[in-house]
Amino acid sequence: MTWARRGLPFVYLWDDPQKPFLVGASIPVFGATWMQGSWFGRPVQWNGLRYAEALLDLAEHDQSYPWRQLATLLTHSAIHQQDKDGENVALWPDSIGAVNGDKSAWMFAPRMIITNILTLMGRDEHIRTTIVGSGERRLHISANAAIRDAKWDGNICSFRVTYPAGEQGTVVVFNTAKPQAVTLDGKALTERAELEAGTEPGWRYESGTCCLSVRVPKEGASVVRVEGAAFRSAPRLPQLAERIAFEFAETAEGWMPMHDLDELTVRNGLLTSRITGGDPYLARIMLRVRGDDCPMIAIRMRATAGGGGQFFWMTEASPGFSEDKSQPLGVRPDGQFHEYRLELGKHPAWSGQTITGLRIDPGDGGTGGEFAIDYVRGVR
Repeated sequence: MTWARRGLPFVYLWDDPQKPFLVGASIPVFGATWMQGSWFGRPVQWNGLRYAEALLDLAEHDQSYPWRQLATLLTHSAIHQQDKDGENVALWPDSIGAVNGDKSAWMFAPRMIITNILTLMGRDEHIRTTIVGSGERRLHISANAAIRDAKWDGNICSFRVTYPAGEQGTVVVFNTAKPQAVTLDGKALTERAELEAGTEPGWRYESGTCCLSVRVPKEGASVVRVEGAAFRSAPRLPQLAERIAFEFAETAEGWMPMHDLDELTVRNGLLTSRITGGDPYLARIMLRVRGDDCPMIAIRMRATAGGGGQFFWMTEASPGFSEDKSQPLGVRPDGQFHEYRLELGKHPAWSGQTITGLRIDPGDGGTGGEFAIDYVRGVR
């Protein structure tokens, strides 16, 4: 017999000792491709594996049907379709014949199978998000672990996070103000800027994204409690700016790390980051500014390594960063603040143009160095 549900693929449920892959084999289509090949009687298990992945998500919230059991059958069928030896060992086919077991020439790696197996073992590799609150005032709690018993009264947020045996990680809470205190299993945690370094517990707050990160350095269940978790949000994608006036009072104001940089962080009114490679740069798109309205650009910044640096821009007529739309910065990597003024009013690629994007190269190389930008201003 077969199992079928409206709008879903047919799934074989009969057993044939000669064809063990038939139990849980999925047939998503009936027909032919451009009159060249028939799909009748041919399980296509990548569809079944995608379906199984969704069923495992559904099983967490609905107990009206044994969804997890069906997902297990679908995954087992894919395992039976894998080659046991030869040049395609561990690979499985795009389609397989339900009658004689012949396989298509297209073979897939076991990535999709492993995804479902890990979930069935309680080691879901996907980031999961739990939402507390209502309407526009909601906190989003995300982790590569199970989140349970999440509560938030507008000030205190608490939840239970459970990591599988041998695993640990970091939980992030978005849309919160900087907390007054964070505890893990009742013990107060310290604020740590380098949260990913080492295995010590701690927390870090990024004001630019309104994100709290909590390091949970152990397997099993832990209880996290955040005091002072008032609702606060900030745009995480650039909004259209019609002035070059970036002060970084609380957020990155749409600037993004583009290459060889850590994440941008706003601390004490400064946009900061660490250089991780030889060609670092950050950019701000979504601009619409008349170049003639700001013939000079002032950038106040400090850097600890690299030197040199460069300033680029894009225009409506030339939408791309290029050398013909750039000026050297002359960054001094002495760790002190300096204001760099770029007189662009007479530059043919700036004068009379509509500026649509800016890019700052804070130094030439200097891996491991840091920089901080106080402001980027257009000056008449």
